[in-house]
Formats: sequence, C-alpha cells, structure tokens
Amino acid sequence: MAAAKPTQNLKYNFPISFGKFITPQKPIHKKNWPDNRYLHTIRELFGMDTVASAMIAVSTKLLIRLIPLLAAGAMAYPQTLPWPLKTDIDLSSGYGDYRSGGRFHAGLDLRTGGQIGEKVYSPVDGYVWRIRMSYGGYGKGLYLKGRDGHIYVFGHLSRFNEPLQSTVIREQFRQERYSVDLQLPADSIPVKLGQLLAFSGQTGAGGPHLHIEERTQDNVPLNPLNHGFRLEDNIPPTFERLGVHLLDDRSLFADGHRKMYLPVSKVGTGKYQVTGSITLNAPFGLQAGCADQMRAGGRKQAVFKLSLHIDDSLYYESTLDSLPYEIGSVVDLVYDRTEAANGDQRVRRTYRPVAPNQVWDQALASYGGEVSGRCAYGLDAPPVIGEHRAEITAEDVFGNRSVLVFRFNYVEAGASRSLTHQCDYAAYDDSSENNISDWRLEEDGLVIREKTGKNSRYYFFRPQPPAQAYQGDAGRLLRRHIAGLTEQGIDLQAVGWGRGRHISVDSGAFTLILPPGVFFDPQFVAVSTVAVQGGPGAPLASKAYRVQPEAVAMREKFRLSVKLPAGGPRVGKAGLCCYDQETRVWEWIGDDSGDSDLVSGSSSGGGVFAALIDTTPPTITGLNLRPGHKYPDRKPEVKFRLRDNLSSFNDTGSIDVRIDGRWLLPEFDMEEGRVVATLREPLDFGPHELKITAKDRAGNRSEKTIAFEIVRQKKK
Repeated sequence: MAAAKPTQNLKYNFPISFGKFITPQKPIHKKNWPDNRYLHTIRELFGMDTVASAMIAVSTKLLIRLIPLLAAGAMAYPQTLPWPLKTDIDLSSGYGDYRSGGRFHAGLDLRTGGQIGEKVYSPVDGYVWRIRMSYGGYGKGLYLKGRDGHIYVFGHLSRFNEPLQSTVIREQFRQERYSVDLQLPADSIPVKLGQLLAFSGQTGAGGPHLHIEERTQDNVPLNPLNHGFRLEDNIPPTFERLGVHLLDDRSLFADGHRKMYLPVSKVGTGKYQVTGSITLNAPFGLQAGCADQMRAGGRKQAVFKLSLHIDDSLYYESTLDSLPYEIGSVVDLVYDRTEAANGDQRVRRTYRPVAPNQVWDQALASYGGEVSGRCAYGLDAPPVIGEHRAEITAEDVFGNRSVLVFRFNYVEAGASRSLTHQCDYAAYDDSSENNISDWRLEEDGLVIREKTGKNSRYYFFRPQPPAQAYQGDAGRLLRRHIAGLTEQGIDLQAVGWGRGRHISVDSGAFTLILPPGVFFDPQFVAVSTVAVQGGPGAPLASKAYRVQPEAVAMREKFRLSVKLPAGGPRVGKAGLCCYDQETRVWEWIGDDSGDSDLVSGSSSGGGVFAALIDTTPPTITGLNLRPGHKYPDRKPEVKFRLRDNLSSFNDTGSIDVRIDGRWLLPEFDMEEGRVVATLREPLDFGPHELKITAKDRAGNRSEKTIAFEIVRQKKK
C-alpha cells in the first residue's frame, strides 16, 4: 500500500560546489518522515528563526531547477588546446580520481612510456609566474598563467628550459637549499603557444609521467578534458558492481552488515543490469562501482558524470568538472571511503550524507543551485510500497554513456521476504553472563552480534546526541555492551555534536583530539590498547593504541598525542607512528618540535598508533667518488644512495653535500633513495674534500667524508 500523499513540498535552497548535486524529485512532508532521529526540523537544520522563512510552497509536482552554471566552471572550453606532449596521449590517472588523505586528483597524468626527458610545450600564450621545487608532491613544478585567464600546472618535471633552469638553480644556490618556491613578476618570463617549457621526469611522487592541471584565475582546478584538451574516445564507461547501503537507524542485512554488493551483467554496448529484483524494507542509498577508459585496455579513471533515476525521477547527479581545494574532503562522500581503504577506489555514492553538514553544502556552493532532500530512498520522503526501477547513468566527458538498470521491491517494515531486517532490541536476552560474542564499528554506527548456540542475532546502533540517548530495550543492550567494553579496556564514545572532543585513555597516556566538525556524520569512536611490536631498529617507546573505525569519511584530520613514560628516550629520538597492518610497517607521522614529553601528529583515519624510538642514523651507500682517486672532470657529479629505517627526511635541511665547504645542489628521489649532487662552478686542480651529511626527522645524523683529487686530463 502506498504511503499517503503529502499536501505540499518543502523546497530548500542550498549554497552548491563541484558539480551538480540534485536531490530526489519526491515530496517531503514532516508528518510522513520515517522514525529517524537525523531528520531535523528546518530550524534545527538551518538555524532559521522561523520555519516559514526556510520554505517555499510549490505544487506537488516538484520541479528541480538549476541556476545556469558559471561559464568558467561548467561550459566546455570554446577552443581546442594542443597537448603539452607531442607524443601519443595516454592517461594513467584522470581528473577527479580518488586520492587518500581527503582529496581528489586535480588534473591528468600523461604517460611517457617509462621515459624521462619528453619535451613539454606550452598550450597557450602567457608567462611563467611560479616555479616550485620539492622532494615530494609535484617535485619540480611549473605554473603558467595563460592569456586566456587560466592557470596551467606541470608537475614531476626533470628540468626546465632556459632561462628557467638558470633562474631556479641560481636561487637554489643563493639560499643553499633544494626546496624553493619562486613567485615571478608578471611577464618577466613570457612564453608563446608551442614554446618549449620543460622536460618530463619522475621528481616528487610516482614513476615517470607528466602531471598537468588547468585552473581558473581563482586557482580552482578544472577538468582539462572539458576545457580545451580533447582526445579520441569512443568507449563508454563500465559498471562493475552495485552497492546498497542501508541508511536508517536500525536496519541490517542478514549477515549483520549495512552494505551489500551485487554483481552486474553486461547485456549490450553501454547496457548493464542486475539480474532479478531484490526486496528491501528500509531506507537505502545506491552505490556504483564504475570506471572510464580512454582506450581499450587503458587505465581506469573516474566517471565524469553520474546520475540516478528512480521511476524516471532524478534523485542524484554529480559532474566532476570543477573541484575547489577547500572542498577536497568531500571526496569521501562522493566515493565510498571504506571500499577505497580496501583497495577499490572506483565505488561512487549516489546519495548525500544522512546528517546535515556545512562542508557538503559548501561543496555544492561554487556554481549556485537549488536542491531538496538528502538523496536516500525512503529517508527523505515516505517510500512507495511496490516494485521500482532504478537507473544509474555513467557518462564520460565526450558523451559516451552507459546505463545500469536495477529493480527493487519495497515492502512494509517487518516483511519476512525482505533482505533487510529492523533490529528487535526486545529480543535480546541478558539472562546469561555474556552472550555478546563480538562487535565492530562501521562508518555509520556500531554493530553487536549476540550468539546463542549456532544462531546469531545482530543489533545496530547509530550514535545519538546525549539528549536523545537510546532508551528502553535498545538503551539496556547498548549500556550493557559499553560496560563490557570498558571492562576490556576499550573506551567507546559517541562524538560529532557541538564542540570538539578530547578522548584520553590509559590515565592520559594517549589522547585523541577531535576538532569541531571533524566527521561528516556523528560517529562512535573506540580507543583501546593493542599488542604489537616495533620496527627493525625502532623499538616501541610507549604502548600501542588502536583507534576505530579505521576508514570513515572525515572533513579534516584529527590530532593524536602519546605521553612518553618517565625515564624513556629523550625527545627528538621518539615520534608518533602509525602501523600498517597489511605490510606490517610503521610510518612516522610525528610533527613535534620543542622539549615536551608528548609526541603528536595528525591522521585522516583510525588505525594503530604508538611512539617509536628512532636512534638509527640514515645510511649513505654506493658513493661514486672513491677515497684517494683522481678525476679529470672539474665538475664531478656526486652520486650515492640514502636510506632511513623509520622517520625519513624533511624536504629541507635533510641532505647537505659540500666540497671544500662549497654547497652542492642535491637532487633526491625519495622513493628510490637516489641522490645526485652537482656543483655550480668548476673545481680547481688539486686535492679536495667531500663531506656528506644526512639527518632524519628524529635528528639522527650520518656523515661521510672522503679526499679526492682533480687532475689535468692527459693529452693523447
């Protein structure tokens, strides 16, 4: 039986930001909302003084209207731009791809066939306004301001053309540091369309390739494929699987999870389907495992445009065309963070977060638009009982399109044939001493499993604000479980409302510092001690602490601190580290300075954290110059390998190479551990002393000194 039809709609105006996010064309009426504590009144949602000031009455046939998008952000570029490489263009990464740490990939990665030194040409008239040199990130990066008003960025370069190369080297030697950031006056180094700018390389992160970006004059990255750079592409996107994510307060699938993934079948060119129909009785959102390819066998990339229709009504649409840096954390709402952490970075969500939040609204802002609801079937508006047809469309920037069709049957809550069930908290039997067998934290709540004999029963709890704490049977079960966890040394807390939160455990030895609004949705957070060993040559300086959940959508990083025990290592030799449980390797994330007895750092997710001692100095091996040898080259390159066991190296001040006190420019490939240091001026004939100093982030130093001689080359 269909739900009662409301008499009017409420239409909300949201400020919008990296594409178009359209919410369901379904009427919303508060009296028909399901029992979900996250469906707030207008006043609670927006802080309005009166409900009337937040709504506009419209007809029951809701019309979604998008304000025309800004020309710089949504209209295709009016002319075709030449690619900066004159080789065949093949992409290894696309615009809008998922990147860990809360960001989108802001440009395109062009393959260079594993080679270094491909010529990079200017796609426009303009001038060079910035050059940045770094051991990490983009490595050697060049920023070009075009006469068309756009900014063009080229990363991972091996070297620049003249006069750029001389300009950079002159400044590096003046400062005696590799890492420099040069801001050049307008038109001081003009360039013409097609002029040689630089040469491709592998500086910074990754192997040999060229990273390019196109930005607005306000520094907002645009999708280059939709703004002038074109490719031959006749291949539609592909679908790999369909996800169903339950979004209410108390529903689970039979296996105790909130998500279920279904295989899809290709039934024709650009046509996919899920065989059969599934039955659901709880509000849900849909996910699509999808990817785009520019050529057969090419690397998979983000889908440009993704939309969801249910019964021919548009529920959601996202276009990856303009991605301001300040909304980068929304990547964990556009993609599924948990699946990305598990290795699949192509699972896209087609629904908004359940709880209202400012960052998502900011992510909808730069274009301006109108949306309503929150894009979850059965949550924003009353569900319609019966069979429905869902259609997800994936489209690339060149208009190639694929469609995935999925049918579902929505039944009344409690229907036995549904794949989902609502937790019956009254069924919990607390007569036994301990019949809770295990628990886990998911991205949106806590799941408890009660096992009686061979049978298991699951219960789900979404975190609630203190004023709305669970009562009755649900409260009884939750309180008993929290008490049991506390006895095991596990501190479980609900966070995400109002002010930030400090969670301290083990008598203050470990503190988790959560700033206000760190999570997009309220979360349960659990902190406990865990048994784990230190790394090679890096013993533990503290207990290890586990923070859960490990994968959760976050607006920003949180802080952690560990108090060093009395009589422990001196500060500067210990740092906060995170343990990768798959590779069993510790990663130094400490950022401390000063004489505090605390080590601290930042993280974009949970995991295992501890203070580790790093007293092992870096290793310098494979030096090409030998003690006592004679060399005819008056400007010899100094080559060696540099490695560290834990804390690694900073971008500045980690490597110092000198001959007779004269500074050499050290190029350092941090991934390969290769250093090549060069002189600016030739050496005199005669004896010389080479001194190499390397310092890691823990302050450990290594030195290597040799004597050699420069001699005149004998004439043949």
